[in-house]
Amino acid sequence: MYSKTKIPEWNGNKTTEKEDQYCEKGPEDTISKIQFSNVTRLEENPRFISCSSWDNMIKVWELDKSYLKIDIKHVGETSMDAPVLSHCWDPENAVLFGACADNKVKMWDVGKDTITQVAEHDYCANNVFYCFENNILITTGWDGHIKFWDLKDNKPVFDIDLSPLKIWTASYQYPCLVGCLSDNTIFAYHMDHITKKNQSKPDLETDSPLKFQTRSVEAFPDGDGYIVTSIEGRCGVKNIDWNYISRKQSEDFNFKCHRKNNTANDVYPVHQVSFNYKFKTFATCGGDGTYTIWDKDKRKRLKISGGCDSPITAVKMSPNGGMLAYGFGYDWSKGCVGAGSYGVGMFIHPTMEKEIKSSS
Repeated sequence: MYSKTKIPEWNGNKTTEKEDQYCEKGPEDTISKIQFSNVTRLEENPRFISCSSWDNMIKVWELDKSYLKIDIKHVGETSMDAPVLSHCWDPENAVLFGACADNKVKMWDVGKDTITQVAEHDYCANNVFYCFENNILITTGWDGHIKFWDLKDNKPVFDIDLSPLKIWTASYQYPCLVGCLSDNTIFAYHMDHITKKNQSKPDLETDSPLKFQTRSVEAFPDGDGYIVTSIEGRCGVKNIDWNYISRKQSEDFNFKCHRKNNTANDVYPVHQVSFNYKFKTFATCGGDGTYTIWDKDKRKRLKISGGCDSPITAVKMSPNGGMLAYGFGYDWSKGCVGAGSYGVGMFIHPTMEKEIKSSS
């Protein structure tokens, strides 16, 4: 077993850079989601970072960032009753909500160290988002439901039923709530149409632009589009004009990524996407053991990390882009044969502006 008091030997420093900071006392199983705590101003650096994982854990570290240096202190953790597939912070950064594989969504009060169930699905809760604009919690599940909760009642205030299809993945950034169903259909809602009109039919419903199974979807920072990724090393960039409830198809495009030697046969799943809100550039991570930063507007790659034998399963950029966190772990691409052969860890990379902003 590798030591958690130093950078794991399995990484061999091939992916990390000398400025990257290792988060000690990390999880024992694959990281499902990384989140930075909320900020009141974009210029601020988040005070906390958290991760959820398949060992039922949510863990929190406190951050102190200066130029190309981050001090990290583990400050808390909690264990749920099942793998935590997603999590998010509340507006005050006082509690964390975890969507769990036992169908339940639970609230962890970090200061009091108490856990309370706040939502439930009929099958595997896999996404949870806090809607600041309406002060409600949004959850999705493999039961095909999108549920909305005001946290004052044990029943959802609104429930959208997209079953019998499962909701594979979803993302929320006001006003866009976007997700992918198990038949590779992409759906998108304008949040105001749900909260003000009780609209249950998606504003947009279309086939994925990618041929193979969807791995992740992420809404643009302004909610005017989304990026969808697949298991076959591709991303699709889709724009939405909400005024006309249509897609701006002339600005849509697909591109290849996370392929070793850029070959057709050596491809890897693109596990997650994360935007920064300052420059609107984004990062992807994949089963090839790299993360990459992109500018969708100029259609160019800004940075690619060094390769590692372990997949990168989670990536998250801080709102101002000053930090990029990434987590290693097994992604089950080799089935049970590969289980136990990869370490687990999370690092934070302090970015330079040239890595997250295109030159003019």
